[in-house]
Amino acid sequence: MQNKKKLAIAHVMTTLENEKEMIMNGRLDNLESFVQTKISAFDALEASKTSLSYEEMSTIEEALERNQSLYIACMKGIKSGIKKIEEIKQIINSLPTYGKDGKKLLVPIEKNNISFKA
Repeated sequence: MQNKKKLAIAHVMTTLENEKEMIMNGRLDNLESFVQTKISAFDALEASKTSLSYEEMSTIEEALERNQSLYIACMKGIKSGIKKIEEIKQIINSLPTYGKDGKKLLVPIEKNNISFKA
């Protein structure tokens, strides 16, 4: 029974390490399908029908919390990237300048009026 438990814990930890690597390497397109792998790993651990020691549980919990932090950082990065792209799109279609009051404003550019001839 102990061997089955050790194998199940090793499978969970390997799965969590693979998840970490996927997040760190930006392979986010694989994460949705990876959920089933993660569920299977935890199901196997539950099926081992043995209780976990405090140390074993702490190790798994730390890996889960680490991956959750990585997910959060990843989402913040994606949102930041989207915001930057929107800013670039806005700059492409307008000229950033400052008004008399010193506040930033964007003057729309009509593309038909711009001449690119030297």
